[in-house]
Amino acid sequence: MFFEQIIDLNNNGSAEATEPVVRAFRVTDGSFYDTDGVANGQVTVQLNSHDLLGRDHAPGNYLMKATTSADKTVYPFAVTAVSQAQTLSGSLTDGISQLPGLSPTSR
Repeated sequence: MFFEQIIDLNNNGSAEATEPVVRAFRVTDGSFYDTDGVANGQVTVQLNSHDLLGRDHAPGNYLMKATTSADKTVYPFAVTAVSQAQTLSGSLTDGISQLPGLSPTSR
């Protein structure tokens, strides 16, 4: 079975040739990547998020297209952004000394 993760640019739930594929992989029934581990006519896949900065983890609407020699199925799903507190710290210099009038609270 061949899987493709596609960005659904127009949010219509249909995979079009102009929409980019951000991840593609093949899984054989009963193989190591078939997480049920049994050759039983069903493939179970778990998608991990190891590379959180990867293009396939960006917030947005996606399609997962699963293709076999006999059939093609498309499943829509969304990746949502997580709110996290963000901070920025440091100082600005002219290369030698700190620039006057700037402090961590300056805006």
